[in-house]
Amino acid sequence: MLIWMIYQEADAKKNEWYIKEHQEIGKTLGLEIELKLVENLEIGVKEGSLILSEIKKIVEPPKAAIIRTIWPLLSEHLEAMGTRVFNKASIASMCNDKARTYRETMKLDIQVIPTEFVKKENLSRKIAMETKPCIVKSVDGHGGSEVFLIENEEYQEDLTKILSLKANNFVIQPYIEGKKQDLRVYVLGKRILGCILRTANLGFKSNFSLGGTVCEYQLNSEENELVQKIINAYEFDLVGVDFLVDEKGNLIFNEIEDVVGARMLYQCTKINLVNEYLSYIKNELSF
Repeated sequence: MLIWMIYQEADAKKNEWYIKEHQEIGKTLGLEIELKLVENLEIGVKEGSLILSEIKKIVEPPKAAIIRTIWPLLSEHLEAMGTRVFNKASIASMCNDKARTYRETMKLDIQVIPTEFVKKENLSRKIAMETKPCIVKSVDGHGGSEVFLIENEEYQEDLTKILSLKANNFVIQPYIEGKKQDLRVYVLGKRILGCILRTANLGFKSNFSLGGTVCEYQLNSEENELVQKIINAYEFDLVGVDFLVDEKGNLIFNEIEDVVGARMLYQCTKINLVNEYLSYIKNELSF
């Protein structure tokens, strides 16, 4: 069974081991994982039909695709052509827009950080009105690279960086210092695969890719119930559900990663994420 694994070219180079692991484990499961680069794909409409081409040559859509790039429109297009997409387009659209994510998850009666949704042209004025330290994020940032802490009146340098981003929509949230920790919960379908606690070493960002330290974490019964409430509400395939840890150790919902990284899980646990994921995909496609 042929399955496309779709990456941006630069990301594919960074994740060669991860891609090869999918291909090798896929063979043992009867799955042929073929790498496709976003830069080589074209989607659109022509003569009343949806089209999918690779380097200008029309191709048949695959039965399934593992999307490892942030482009919800691609997921929607493939689904419209009959491809089973992992994660589904509806999940990709929600998770890759922080404002949409907060708006949806607040319906679940869980603790969500107070958040203001702001258009880029209004951002300078909105930040100037803040009287306490705040966090500014682009709605479609990934990996902590487009998250800024505004602590005092000397924020012009950060503001210049923020306004130079391509994003047109942002969120502003109060800064919750807490323990400078956050928790990532890896979710596969309706199962919790594992949890990783991340702690910031420098600054306020605990992202592993930005130098945070990581360790495995076991949820208590109350935390497990909180995570299950989120899992039960959505049709996830593989995501990372992230929580901030406040000064009392309570979990506050932060965001959901659609194109979730695997390095932390492999470093801190014995969980074979790729085998788990491909076994799940094979089972999904057998129905």
